[in-house]
Amino acid sequence: MGQRCSLKNLFCLCIMLLAMFVFSGCAPKVRSDNPATVTFQFENEGNNVLTFWRKMENGQKSSAFPVGVSGMALAFNSSSFSTFEPYTMQLDPGIYYLDSFQVNLGKIYVSQAGHFSTRNGWDDTANSPKYLAIKVSQGQVLTLPRVRIVIDSKDKKAAIGYFVFDDPSEIFIVGAKAQKDGVTEFFDNQ
Repeated sequence: MGQRCSLKNLFCLCIMLLAMFVFSGCAPKVRSDNPATVTFQFENEGNNVLTFWRKMENGQKSSAFPVGVSGMALAFNSSSFSTFEPYTMQLDPGIYYLDSFQVNLGKIYVSQAGHFSTRNGWDDTANSPKYLAIKVSQGQVLTLPRVRIVIDSKDKKAAIGYFVFDDPSEIFIVGAKAQKDGVTEFFDNQ
């Protein structure tokens, strides 16, 4: 019995270490000698919002990378998003856009259906972000305005919400779904 418990504990530890290793590689690889330091602030009712961002470069979209929730929560598809706190990371110069996001409302609701790698937060027709984008310069220290995602209504399959933020310095490039009259439908992640 004791050996079985320790094998089970060892197995769990290996899974957690593997998950940390896999998801530590999710952040984009910084290639610049003088990268920007960017602080993200996205929340819903005092909890972090899991956001996925992509870099737009020469019309090409990079792979999505997560911001706002630990790799462990991602690895185990946990619905326990941590209490809100700003998240800081280094980025190469360029334009980054909010590709998609997930909100914990007791259940996980996502901004777009499907796996995060297939979602598209860029309006290809208008050549602009659907939600938000930022331009990052070399060596810049940038704190994004705090963004609250407010939910108006929800049911078992979907939720309706909108973005609330104050951006007097116009740091954000604002897409149609993040404007004052923009409404976003969230889908049940199940």
